Amino acid sequence: AAYASEVTVIDPLETFDYKIYMNHILDHKGYKFFQASYDLSDGKEETHLSVNHDFLGTFVTYLGYSLLYIGMITILFAKHTRFDVLKKSLLKIKKKKLTMSVIAALFLSSFTFAQEDNNHQNKKITNYQIDSILKANMVDVKHAENFNKLVIQDAGGRMKPAHTFASELVRKVSKTEQFKKMGPSQVLLSIIENPRLWFEVPIIYLEEKNTE
Repeated sequence: AAYASEVTVIDPLETFDYKIYMNHILDHKGYKFFQASYDLSDGKEETHLSVNHDFLGTFVTYLGYSLLYIGMITILFAKHTRFDVLKKSLLKIKKKKLTMSVIAALFLSSFTFAQEDNNHQNKKITNYQIDSILKANMVDVKHAENFNKLVIQDAGGRMKPAHTFASELVRKVSKTEQFKKMGPSQVLLSIIENPRLWFEVPIIYLEEKNTE
């Protein structure tokens, strides 16, 4: 239950009524009055108030919180911090993806123009071009190892490490442990980043004499 105390403050300078209850304290000249408890025993109504007068302690507490918030905000913009390292890593990845996208666009554009210049004859992107794009966009080993530690959920609802999922995918599709000198996780990350390019990559295993 919630209780409230209606008090009258008598001061040489002012006299006023005030209602004290939970989270609604009386603050008068540095003194803070809190609703502590309420007693109805012995047929009497008693209200118990707690009083606090600690200006210096309150000041130090709020000063500490202020310094804490300032420090947290400063960390977001200061150099050589963890946030700064993460920000630079994200910028590198973004720059790498942009470079790869430009290279892929140039190759695909040249492929399109070649089709038009040759009377609309069907041509596919060459293996050399594919290898060049994959190499330029290959995720470094350290990043792939960090990706391996993630736990993901497959289509069947099973939770498994990302490395396990990537290995199963590469083995099922290409019948190999690696593809073009890329580990399973590097292959999966490349597919996620550039799904359109992988339509042209001959990764699907075909039995001998089966070209369909």
